[in-house]
Amino acid sequence: MIEVEECYTEEHIKDALKKVPPHLEKTYRRIFDRIKDRDVSLARRTFTTICLSPVRLDLKTVADMVGLGYPESIIKICTISLVSRSGDKVQTAHFSVQELLVISDENGSHHPCQFSAIDGQIYLAERTVDCILEQTEFLTREEAVNQASFMYAASYWDTHLAALGDVDQAIPGLQAKIDHLFTEPNIYLNRVRAADINEYQDESLWVRVLQECDPPIYRASRMSLIKTVNILFTQGADALLSFQPPNWPWEKNSLTEAAQHGQLDVLILLLSKSLSLTQDMVSPILK
Repeated sequence: MIEVEECYTEEHIKDALKKVPPHLEKTYRRIFDRIKDRDVSLARRTFTTICLSPVRLDLKTVADMVGLGYPESIIKICTISLVSRSGDKVQTAHFSVQELLVISDENGSHHPCQFSAIDGQIYLAERTVDCILEQTEFLTREEAVNQASFMYAASYWDTHLAALGDVDQAIPGLQAKIDHLFTEPNIYLNRVRAADINEYQDESLWVRVLQECDPPIYRASRMSLIKTVNILFTQGADALLSFQPPNWPWEKNSLTEAAQHGQLDVLILLLSKSLSLTQDMVSPILK
């Protein structure tokens, strides 16, 4: 596309691609049509993962995410006209491919390989949560890093979740799965350690036991997962329990974290629950 080749900033490129030329769209649709019927669903999941991931992914992670046993098959199924490889990383072959793949909504005529952003995020939110929930047994570091989809999910499940807005409306039953991420000890420990070594690039964080990790109610409060916070509190979690996060100079607790991140609903819930608990403890003494 000459228009794109003459653009020198990302903003100008995006403007040029807002309207894909009709002849280019027809070309891509012919390429879509050459994907075998048996592979269309797999190709759609692959395109969704590549386009909506917040980071560039390697072939192994994409293959693991979509349930493909042979990473190299991604290029064969999706074709080099639609995806490209740089080292072990994979991405759409051109800006215009992603512009065509991600449609504004699911109404109207579109190819089965195309998807709306919200439907793509629904798929990725549920897929990443399921990847984490599958690991019910204690994982060693070696076991965890060999499971590419789990390592990706541990770091980015909340990114896809945040894109959904109302969780219950987007995916019925997802809230119960999210609660399990925080209430099941092995699942929580595996996820937190994997996410932290990715974020801080500190391998020593993997050796922590559950008591040395951030309390589940703290992480749920930071994410504004109010229903999960309520369940954790009901199960006896202490919102005032202080701890010191990795590479952080001072201690925090769930209340301070909710306040610092402007999670007003969570803050009000924690304060009301803490006040009610205090009253219940004090009342027998005062009688």
